[in-house]
Amino acid sequence: MRLLKKNLFWGIFVISCFYNNCSAPLSTLDLPNNDRTENQSSNTPQGDSGNQSPPASNPILDKDTFCNFKSSQRNQYQLSNNPQNISELAQWIDTLPRPVTIPCVISLLKSPLKIYSIYGTVSAQQAPSFSSPRIFIINFPLIISIVVDGTSRNNMEVGELISSSTNDSVPLKSIKGDLLFPISSENGATSEQTLFERVLEAQGHHTSCNTCHGGEERLTEGIYKNKNAFTTFVIQPKDINRIPVSQILDFKIKCGTTNDERCLMIRSLFNNGYPQDIDFPK
Repeated sequence: MRLLKKNLFWGIFVISCFYNNCSAPLSTLDLPNNDRTENQSSNTPQGDSGNQSPPASNPILDKDTFCNFKSSQRNQYQLSNNPQNISELAQWIDTLPRPVTIPCVISLLKSPLKIYSIYGTVSAQQAPSFSSPRIFIINFPLIISIVVDGTSRNNMEVGELISSSTNDSVPLKSIKGDLLFPISSENGATSEQTLFERVLEAQGHHTSCNTCHGGEERLTEGIYKNKNAFTTFVIQPKDINRIPVSQILDFKIKCGTTNDERCLMIRSLFNNGYPQDIDFPK
């Protein structure tokens, strides 16, 4: 009988605790708002920030590798079709956020890029060693020329091929210009006029291109009429000095994640895919 009463007592106690939560520690759900906050603070281990909103995105981490915009904005500027003439190239570069660099421009071109790479010093754009090539990015009739090292590494030479004659024995000619990078708001737009003016000499009567290329003629018709644009012969590179894409890839691999000017230039060629070797136009 005494055992039955004892069991009955504990049964009533357990049921009472179940409904009144008397055996459990105070829960924050049972506290007023002010006490709830205080209780959370007192029970948060030292060094633990508790339930806080997630930190804002890091602007450094969100910065694009090559261009002056957020990486999340890259699709906004990525080309679906590459420029085919000097006019299209200049107008597109004018739309990019300043400052604009050569790696930025190259990284935004549609892949696969078709390139012809050489080394040699017989050019205004000198590529003095095998590991520092001169790279022609060819999207006929537009040719973009860059070097990854040296005094001309900030210059982008551009040429637009034209037929000089129906006779195959006559060398090709091209309209030529030059852009100096980085392009900032201070040094203005990259209009065709600016591009052509950079190679003018003798008060606009000749271009610096004529010294090596020869056969200079002023354009008097077409979309470049009255823009101080000239044509000169195209000098054919020597295939003996050619560097294949596979070797450029090796340079990229050795760069790793290094962000110096040379490596950024090389890595930009591979940003959207593997480039393709192409013969230089003849």
